[in-house]
Amino acid sequence: MSNEILTPVGRMVQGHPMELRPVTDKHGVQKINKAGNAQVQAFAAVAIVKGTEQHWNQTEWGMKIWAAGQAGWSGGIVRC
Repeated sequence: MSNEILTPVGRMVQGHPMELRPVTDKHGVQKINKAGNAQVQAFAAVAIVKGTEQHWNQTEWGMKIWAAGQAGWSGGIVRC
């Protein structure tokens, strides 16, 4: 699934969007997916100046991110 969502200009505050890191369990053992491959993930956090909204999901770009998250995870309610 691919969604293009443009946000306002922000500042990278954590992680790197192109750096893949291994996914490990609570014992530090790398997780393996159903195909037998090692799981990896990328993480990045971006700080965006807050406007007058109460929550980031009330912005135009936030509504798109929120909707994509809800559509991609049917396991329950997302809380922030």
